[in-house]
Amino acid sequence: MPLADTARRSHQDLLDFQSSLRDRVHETDDDQLAAVLETAAEALGGLAEAFADFNEGDEAAWDR
Repeated sequence: MPLADTARRSHQDLLDFQSSLRDRVHETDDDQLAAVLETAAEALGGLAEAFADFNEGDEAAWDR
């Protein structure tokens, strides 16, 4: 599979998992679990953004 396709699929997979975690935040009554789920969702968002940046060539590091 071409590198760009792998990055694109990884980006989408991370966004899907992020959304799933955020759905679970609203399903729990445990505040600590909700905080962990939201923190994990935020981290996945950062990873998804990194894959998007890679695909778009938006980061200077990709120019090397």
